[in-house]
Amino acid sequence: MSQTGDPQKLENVTIYEEDFYASKEDPEGFIQILAFRLAQEWYGVDAIKIKVIMNVRQIAYLPFAPAWVAGIINFRGDMMSVTDLKKILGLPGSELTETARLIVVEDGLCSTALLADQIDEIIAVPVGQIYPKLESIAPQRAEYIEAGCKFGQKLLGVLDVKRILRKDH
Repeated sequence: MSQTGDPQKLENVTIYEEDFYASKEDPEGFIQILAFRLAQEWYGVDAIKIKVIMNVRQIAYLPFAPAWVAGIINFRGDMMSVTDLKKILGLPGSELTETARLIVVEDGLCSTALLADQIDEIIAVPVGQIYPKLESIAPQRAEYIEAGCKFGQKLLGVLDVKRILRKDH
């Protein structure tokens, strides 16, 4: 096929050499994840589910509560349960330190304060770098972990907040 036409018009045509159908990184294809430590392991929570992060305050003992409920707190005039993730995930318990924080999470009408040993930071993870949970995770933990990702040299288990809230309520 021969090319005809005015050469001046062809100079104004932009030629794209990239493959439009190739996978590209979507600039908005990131998930914001709060990284935090429980015992010696690192976990994360989707930042969309977080209402507030606060210092640990007086936790009132709640008789007859399940083992994973550390107690209740007064949160903005309402009583809220405090969930001890270490008990849910089968991690060793430890004394609270000054780095401990409460992460108030909610999903729909349910909310709880998750007890964390240390908060690191909120990280932006490209969707393509979030992988399904590992099959080698112990079943007791696996049901509460929905995905995993790498954060620097740390591997994070991203927690399934909806599943944790179902256990808590």
